[in-house]
Amino acid sequence: EVFMAIFPHLPHLEVLRLDGIATVSDEVVVAAAEALPRLQELCISHSQVTDAGIAAVAAACPDLRTLVLDECAKLTDSAMQSLADGCKELQVLSIRLCSRLSDAAV
Repeated sequence: EVFMAIFPHLPHLEVLRLDGIATVSDEVVVAAAEALPRLQELCISHSQVTDAGIAAVAAACPDLRTLVLDECAKLTDSAMQSLADGCKELQVLSIRLCSRLSDAAV
C-alpha cells in the first residue's frame, strides 16, 4: 500500500489523520506505529482496525496524546486495556459508536 511506503520517510511526523478511509486496516496501523515513534495524534475513525492494531499502537507510541477511533466496529474491550497499559500520556480518546465496547471498558 501507498501508506506503508511513505511512513518510513516521515519519522518525525506527530499527527496522522486517516479517518474516513475504510481500507485502513491493522496492517496500515501497525506500519504507522512502528515507523512513526513520535506520533502524538492518530485519527483512524471508520477504519477496519482491530484490537491487534490498537495493541501495536499502544506498544510503539507511548507519547500518543490524542486517539480518535469513532465508528471502529471491530474494537473490543481488549483494545481499551492495551491503551490503558501502553499510552500513559493519552489525554483525548474518542470512541463514539464503537458498538463492541462495553460500559466497563469505558
